[in-house]
Amino acid sequence: SSPGRSEPVPTRSLVERVRPLLAGIRERAVAIEAARQIPQDIIQQLIDIGFLRAMVPAKHGGGEENFVDWAQAIRLISSADMATGWVAGLLSCHAHGVTFFDKRAQDEVWATGPDTIVGSTAAPVGRVRRVAGGIHLSGRFPFASGCDHTAWSMLGFLLGEDNSREAGFYLCLVPCSDYRIEDDWFTSGLRGTGSKSLIVEDAFVPEHRWFGPGLERPPIHPGLYENPMFNTAFYTVFNAPFAAIMVGGAEGALEIATAALKSRVSAFSAQRPIDNSSRQIVLAESALDIQAAAALMEKNWHKVAGYFPEGRVQTAEELRWWRAQESHTAKLAKQAVDRLLNGAGGSAQYAHKPLQRFWRDIHIGCEHPWLDSIGINQVVGRLMLGLPRDPSLIM
Repeated sequence: SSPGRSEPVPTRSLVERVRPLLAGIRERAVAIEAARQIPQDIIQQLIDIGFLRAMVPAKHGGGEENFVDWAQAIRLISSADMATGWVAGLLSCHAHGVTFFDKRAQDEVWATGPDTIVGSTAAPVGRVRRVAGGIHLSGRFPFASGCDHTAWSMLGFLLGEDNSREAGFYLCLVPCSDYRIEDDWFTSGLRGTGSKSLIVEDAFVPEHRWFGPGLERPPIHPGLYENPMFNTAFYTVFNAPFAAIMVGGAEGALEIATAALKSRVSAFSAQRPIDNSSRQIVLAESALDIQAAAALMEKNWHKVAGYFPEGRVQTAEELRWWRAQESHTAKLAKQAVDRLLNGAGGSAQYAHKPLQRFWRDIHIGCEHPWLDSIGINQVVGRLMLGLPRDPSLIM
């Protein structure tokens, strides 16, 4: 990855800056899927409008963009192509995650500019050997979305009982020089995300590049930046892109299905499906599911944004409820797209048709652990019943 650029960007909202890119992204969605990664020129367009520095602190040349505007922009990109929205959303949100690490680690990441791209693969699947001043990390880390464009990656690991650091789950920052990419991303959906595996072979990771244990914590150096958005819990901003991508994708699918229904004519009966009452009902029910999902999602965005000026950090209970609501939002979006595709006819299934691509992408997206409704709903159900937290459940 090349060093980020640091030229100033326009002061218009991110949503306004994103809109001119949508037609081009939509037109190239088939090619993006075939390439199994986002083209470099689209990444450059996102850099040029300041999208990938949106969550970078101004002290490092970042945009410190409005949280709700940023989330809405992710939603909008996803309505054109979910893979592009996925990569844009996650890579931009990782910049916020960097602010939770030791200041020395932050300075290392942004030494090459505010558009330095950081990826992640959080599952703690690697092997760790504790040494003086850090760890030696090895392993195969899958699902590294957008990794062809990243200069650093946040990787998960588990630290056992240690006299100098608390045991538990940690993220660590690893430069791209310490890993190689294994091209194994052959999937049914979200192919364009290029979520390949990172191979790490005995890389030394100093302690100042760790964050944890757990992701409900505030930054290691709270108050480092004036903007209160950087003094919340790690989960808070990291949680936001997933539902935005799912709802945006569902909205894109609804637009495609509505236009197709208006123009379709049955090859057998020469009748227009648009006149069929059951088709009309399916369309309306899908729209209502998407509207309900969007309303719940936006309510949470504004609620969280309201905490920032107050200097309020979400409690563990609030974070779990938000996770559950984001997962439920994605479930409603998927349900709507299922209904739309089921009534779209055989021609909608051609590989170049967008509706089936949205359907595949949203199904793969909903399999992400962050949107695991069974796991998070059990967490919330236990919370409601006053039962202790089960550490085996995904959180």
